Order: sequence, then structure tokens, then C-alpha cells
Amino acid sequence: MSLHVFEERYVRMCAVLEDSDGVFASVLIERGSEVGGNDKRSDVGVLIQIDDLYKDDGRILLIGHAEDVITVIDWLDDDPYPQARCRRSPQIQCDEDQRDAHFETLVDVLRRIGNTPSRELCDLIVTLAKEVGDTDLLLREAFWATARLLPAGAQDRRTLLQSGDISSGIRSLAEMMTHYEELTKFQKPL
Repeated sequence: MSLHVFEERYVRMCAVLEDSDGVFASVLIERGSEVGGNDKRSDVGVLIQIDDLYKDDGRILLIGHAEDVITVIDWLDDDPYPQARCRRSPQIQCDEDQRDAHFETLVDVLRRIGNTPSRELCDLIVTLAKEVGDTDLLLREAFWATARLLPAGAQDRRTLLQSGDISSGIRSLAEMMTHYEELTKFQKPL
């Protein structure tokens, strides 16, 4: 992920992050100040590890990757930048008897997104997944990788972040893909 940082409070936050472990949490704004009042922030987000940070004329380009899902316990003072006490969300677990079906669903969604060109590649992914010792970890990684490719908006992505188990997350992912396909059927080409 990349973020363009220009607000003074977040520029200050980046300075602190440069001198620390480079990890911060990012949440969605559910309702912005443009509708009156303060921002309403989501209580679910992701833990971001900074990979690179580029500065230019008071602006910052931050490149990072999501490491984990977090839940905000409570918001602290916004001065000098928004801060919160958070906890890592429990890892999404999977029933062993459901793994093969879950991998097949993810492969189907990938194929429908159009980023998996051949059936052979999809079959290879499933075969490799079954041979790896920690298939729960691989399934979680495949779930999040597929979710990143999904043509979805912020609310849909938030729904995926809040999935309590892999079954509901993958079911939501497949439903979102079906919804997207239905919407695009009726759009006129440009």
C-alpha cells in the first residue's frame, strides 16, 4: 500500500515512526468532518509495517504492507496525531474439513477477477496449499491476497476485516464478486 502524507499531524507521526519500529495502525473514516462535527473513525483496521518512506518538499510517500487486523479498544488524544489503544484481532481459523472447499472458492474468485489466466495455475495453487504443513496460514494468506485484488469499496473491505472466521470471510468475498459482476453486466462500455 502507498500513502501520500501531507497533513502536518501525520508528517509528525511519520517522523516518530522513522525513529521507531515503523509500525502503525490504519483505520477507515466512516464519516468525515465534511458532514459536520469530527471524523468518525472505524474501530477495525490493519497494522501497517513501513517498507519505505520518501520525503519531498514537506510531503511524504509512505510505502508499507499490512501485517495484521486490529481492533481499536479506545481512542486517545489526537494531539499531536490520532492515537489509540488497539489489540490484534484473533487469527481467522478454519475447520479442517472445509479447507479444500475454501481454496476452491478462492481460486474461483481469482479466476473471475481475471488475474489468474489458466486452470492449471489455479490447480497448482490448490495442490501446493494441500502439501504445505500450515494450511491455515496459507489459507489466510490466500484469502487476504484475493481480497486485495477484489474490485471492492471501503465498506466491503471493512466487512472482510471484520470476518470472525475464514468461512464467513470467503463467503463474503464470493458474494462481493457476484455483486460486482452483476453491476458490471449493466454498465455501458466507454
